Amino acid sequence: VMLKGLGVLDIHEEYVGRGISDAEITLAEGLKTAGYKTCMIGKWHLGDYGQEPKYNPVRHGFDHYFGVPYSNDMLPFPLYRNEEKVEDIGAGEKQAKLTGLYTNEAVEFIDQSGDNPFFIYLAHTFPHQPLYASEKFKGKSKAGAFGDAVEETQKLIDSGKQFDIIFQDCGKYLYPKMLEMTVKLLRPGGMIVADDTLFKVNENVRENLGRHTDEYNRAVFDHPRLYSTIIPIGHGLTVSVKM
Repeated sequence: VMLKGLGVLDIHEEYVGRGISDAEITLAEGLKTAGYKTCMIGKWHLGDYGQEPKYNPVRHGFDHYFGVPYSNDMLPFPLYRNEEKVEDIGAGEKQAKLTGLYTNEAVEFIDQSGDNPFFIYLAHTFPHQPLYASEKFKGKSKAGAFGDAVEETQKLIDSGKQFDIIFQDCGKYLYPKMLEMTVKLLRPGGMIVADDTLFKVNENVRENLGRHTDEYNRAVFDHPRLYSTIIPIGHGLTVSVKM
């Protein structure tokens, strides 16, 4: 009951949220007032805009959108550019091209932005299940389909682009490899928001990338230069973190 005041919705209760409310002010809407160009790429999952266009990201602060309405275990599974359907991806191996498409779209948007301020919300479909990777990466890792999917996301790292803040929702897949790759995408002093924890990248964190997640987070909390704050994040929980 207490969490409902924070906007938390449990779909196992008697009601189901259909999508984001027009009353909500998104991060993209806020940044636009400061002159940022905004872009959303990938999985939206804040309303099926194919059925109800009012939920489309371009109606919630994003200048440009390229992606899918929800996770890849749901059908139909269409790919959209802004408010126009590009194609029906459907189920199966055809989904394997999504990581490459998202990455190319992100790099193109960054290049077109030049020296102007920009904000990209990039939400990769994978490693959500079912897992797929393109032919170039399929069967190449030592961690099966999951490893293949994660390795393909490194294409953005190889582009040399870096960011100030990254939101990472990888649930039970918060593995050292993914953490290491994410850190490479950050500018010095950048921040990662991962599930229920916000932590700032510094040398203490970098030295603990190979450890268990609990130890990783503990290293952040014990760092003498980090300060306390309260932030609602992840699965709707308000947590005390240091940054």
